[in-house]
Amino acid sequence: MTRKLAWAGFSFWAALALSAIFKSGYNRVLLLAALGLGIIAFAALDKYRAQTVTCVLFFTAGILVNTAYTNNVYDKLTVLDGEVVTINGYVKDMSVTKAERLDRVVVCGKVNGKRTEISFFLPADDYHYFDEISVTGRVNRITDSVKFQGESYYYSKSVFLQGSLAESCERSGRCLHPVLRDVREYRDKLFMLINEIAPENEGAFLSAMLCGDKSEMTESMKESIYRCGLGHIFAVSGTHLVIAAAVFSAVISRLVRIRKLEFLLSLIEIWGFAVFAGMSVTVVRAAVMMTLSSGGFLFGRKSDCANSLGLCALLLTVSQPYCAISPSFVLSFTAVFAIGVITPRINENAESSESFAMTDKLLGTYVVPTASLLFFTAPVSAAFFGGVSVAAVISNILLVPLCVISLQLCFTVVLTGGIYVIARPLITWAALSVKPVLWSAKQLSRIKGLYVSVSSYKAVFTVLLLTAFIPVIYGILTHKRRAFTLVCLGAVCVWTAASNIARLLDDTYRVTILTDGESSAYILSSGSKAAIFDVGSAGSLDRAIQSELNQKGFDELEFAFISERGVTTASGYEEELFLQPGRIFITDEPKTHVGRKLSDKLIVLPRGSVTDLGDHTVTCSDDGFLVKYNDDEMFFGESSIVINGAEYDLSDQNTLLETDFETLELRSEG
Repeated sequence: MTRKLAWAGFSFWAALALSAIFKSGYNRVLLLAALGLGIIAFAALDKYRAQTVTCVLFFTAGILVNTAYTNNVYDKLTVLDGEVVTINGYVKDMSVTKAERLDRVVVCGKVNGKRTEISFFLPADDYHYFDEISVTGRVNRITDSVKFQGESYYYSKSVFLQGSLAESCERSGRCLHPVLRDVREYRDKLFMLINEIAPENEGAFLSAMLCGDKSEMTESMKESIYRCGLGHIFAVSGTHLVIAAAVFSAVISRLVRIRKLEFLLSLIEIWGFAVFAGMSVTVVRAAVMMTLSSGGFLFGRKSDCANSLGLCALLLTVSQPYCAISPSFVLSFTAVFAIGVITPRINENAESSESFAMTDKLLGTYVVPTASLLFFTAPVSAAFFGGVSVAAVISNILLVPLCVISLQLCFTVVLTGGIYVIARPLITWAALSVKPVLWSAKQLSRIKGLYVSVSSYKAVFTVLLLTAFIPVIYGILTHKRRAFTLVCLGAVCVWTAASNIARLLDDTYRVTILTDGESSAYILSSGSKAAIFDVGSAGSLDRAIQSELNQKGFDELEFAFISERGVTTASGYEEELFLQPGRIFITDEPKTHVGRKLSDKLIVLPRGSVTDLGDHTVTCSDDGFLVKYNDDEMFFGESSIVINGAEYDLSDQNTLLETDFETLELRSEG
């Protein structure tokens, strides 16, 4: 049986993914279903009996691993909700907080014999990576809130608890991993060096690409890069490792003639960069695969992409079963499968004539890989992020080469020790390389039709799922690159048409409520247009607003009304919101200098004033906004909303709610 590891790994991952999706609630049902299907397949498919047995065995193993982890780790940790615990381990990460004299420190260690990581607020001090530490404090189970979907985000990372202000903290003064500390501190040094030398946006992009730290990037900037299909390039991944290894291999192959020694040095470089990048799941996956592919000669075997992926799936999920549904894990594996398995099948024996030889070669080298990547990962992107960037085919062909150039310059800075005299020109040149990338990403992301939003329309999501694999299957069966390209264009047209038709037919008038119990923000929307009413949050809900705008796939943000700290909140929109309001109404006079771009759209309204916006009439009161639309009347307050006389108390809410003007019933959306 060929590709044993592929069958085993994918079956194991499938079991873990299904178990994690249902929070281990249907493990018995899944196991019985797998056994039943296995018996049927074994009896009906004579030629695939070995594969059937392998799949059933490893699917069963996956269910058992998930069950054991849930019972012995997840249940034992989440039951500590509200308890005071002591965690003994080391400092994994730390950051300065807005609170005076407090740092947020992430401690990785054991609680009651169970390994986990918990963040605490500790007295500000000179903390270092991998300091041995013991912290005692009250912990709470991580939950989803309107500001951040914490449980959804951390569940796949096997992080279930968060701490508050620590009651006690003791450090032994010992470093548990001195080498790893040096690597992490070197990475931080380079991060600061890049942001010191390069302009704001370019430096933020370069440091994110090299170090995986996106803290200097604004939400608006990140969203534009995601929408144009370049999100993978600033999340440190296998792409970066391949580039780093290629540069290192080109140098070392000229200096070392002994193959085994060259392999050993390459191994050190591969895993050294993996440690430098923080051992993210995508980098570890790439490191394992590169180790297997480069070390195949030791066993007289040629590496197979499907087998390598299967082995990676086994190695990476057995200790952290819930990471099987991590977006980075799933996207990384599907992307590599598309490039390493699907693309060669499409290009296999592809027709080529002398007159079209060059065109065919270009299609096989650039278009086929990016197109197969797009269509194979589209369902994953739609499921996790609510949209698919069809601009990815264009951006990956035209812009990724510029990113590769800038990355290679940054890798040279890494290899030369970050010496300022050498680093300054290299980082400056790298910034010049990414400048057109950022400009192009911004332009592409704003072209309607190049980003297909599916989260708000089940019909569009269904159309995407039904058509996503048609181009891939057609390409594999025919091996006709030019025809494959035309089928891809046809599928993109179907997606765009379905999305536009769904929006045209959607005339539902609704209000989305984002509240933390003390302040609220409201999104009034119909079809693809929206408006914002910020009542008392003073910008604290901006990220939640951006997330909801993205999820709903709005094309136009007509206006925004802000009740407090108007200029400060409006200025924050430029960094936090991808869609910028056409007009911004504030209830207080600007007390600070306002830039020309903002001042052109800023309108000051005194309390009690009435603004006629055509479809809407808005009255600014002391405690909120009264909005009239046709025969409907709404009052948006800090902790309550009144719709056509019906009042809803929001003071005990910390979630996302939604209602339309047919039912007038609040529905939880998060």
